[in-house]
Amino acid sequence: RLDQPVEGLMVFAKNQKAAASLSKQIQQRMLGKYYYAISECAPERLEGMLENYLLTDKKTNVTTVVEVYEEQLDKGMQSSKGQQDLSGAVKKAKLEYRVIASNEKGALFDIKLHTGRQHQIRVQMAGVSHPVFGDMRYGGPLAQKGKLALWAYSLSFTHPVLKERMRFVALPPEDGVPWKNFDFSALGKMK
Repeated sequence: RLDQPVEGLMVFAKNQKAAASLSKQIQQRMLGKYYYAISECAPERLEGMLENYLLTDKKTNVTTVVEVYEEQLDKGMQSSKGQQDLSGAVKKAKLEYRVIASNEKGALFDIKLHTGRQHQIRVQMAGVSHPVFGDMRYGGPLAQKGKLALWAYSLSFTHPVLKERMRFVALPPEDGVPWKNFDFSALGKMK
């Protein structure tokens, strides 16, 4: 699935058997998901891994990074704000990023998702002070009004019937805002 303002590739199952196979691959983290994102500037570390615990407020549909320890999750302790029991509600989120281009218009990130949590990329990037361009929900004071610069560019999975590994790639439109500020033909991809 893609959050509503996110664009790019999606896969649809033609029948229940295919849907069950794809769901199993998602649960077992066998589905490869890669995204491009643009932020205002590049971080000090041009590549790295972000691992956080995320908590989604079902009433407001807003996800936040929370500080929690494994023993708190096991014991069902409350969040640091004391508002909510964390057991079962907090989910670990992990993504890998690499800055692949930067200029006066921003930094282009290549992101590999290791988990698929609600608003994960947007929340984790904002959590390290590099919100996705155009993200009015999580961008805070750094948000720039415009189209959300988050694009699902690559999906890989095992075909439910053929059992062959398949990979599909779709680049953002060259003339689309804000993608037109970067040359995608010269970019390498994460593996």
